[in-house]
Amino acid sequence: MKKIIVAIATLLPILLWNCSNEPEAPAPPSLKMRLLDSVVINKISRQLNTTSDEYPVPWNPADKSTWREIQLDTVYDEDQGQCLAVGAITLYITKGNGNPYELRWLSDLKELYIFGCTDSYFYGEYIPSNVNTLVIDRLNPDDPGFIKVINDDLYLDEERKPEKNVRFPRGVLFKKIVIHGLDMNNIELRSHLDSDIDLSGNQLNGDVPSWFHIMSKSANLNHNNFSGLEGDWDSWVNKSTIPNLQYNNIEIPAEILETEFWKMHGHKFIGNPGYVAPEQEP
Repeated sequence: MKKIIVAIATLLPILLWNCSNEPEAPAPPSLKMRLLDSVVINKISRQLNTTSDEYPVPWNPADKSTWREIQLDTVYDEDQGQCLAVGAITLYITKGNGNPYELRWLSDLKELYIFGCTDSYFYGEYIPSNVNTLVIDRLNPDDPGFIKVINDDLYLDEERKPEKNVRFPRGVLFKKIVIHGLDMNNIELRSHLDSDIDLSGNQLNGDVPSWFHIMSKSANLNHNNFSGLEGDWDSWVNKSTIPNLQYNNIEIPAEILETEFWKMHGHKFIGNPGYVAPEQEP
């Protein structure tokens, strides 16, 4: 027994030394960026001059530590294997400029945020089909000017765009879309029935499309130039989902003011011609 104890006492320091000095497992190699995404980032940076001090949140394509408004996601690429790709990005567009053409090459982009100056441009056809969250707004919220779209209509659903103008066929399916300050008169888009849609503060006109009343959430269409409802009022009064339509140019028929529909949804029409506050239940 004494010999066993002595042997253990002799070997224990050696065993402990060997354990404590085992080589550490090598750190996993850092993932490289997908080559195409890297090309796009460089092109976007050059077009928007993102390294300039005048750019609202400057960033340098060669220094990822400056990419405060670019999110990279791990993806699998057939050529590179596991790599990094742009999953979300925020861009600022100056007067006379537009969202870059190369955006359409970002095949894993899910969230796109664009803030533009008055007389900057937004091109719907440059939005890749994988984007499900799109936010467009004025860079300066106090500026009453508008971001421009081509031909007054914004097409985010290429299947419904006039064929002569189709350039990059795809159909974006949005979960969330927020657009303020565009001079668009009409918009074509696809969404989920429970999507969050806010198209307030634009130049939308004509009749409110009937598909808005099949949504499970009320869209925000306040402060546009709508002048009526697609179909007629009778086709809307039995619907449970009515978009917010405050401060448009929709003439309210006198007979609607006495209905249950008006008691439930009248507040959504504040600021339209003929508006009368719904009577409150006693």
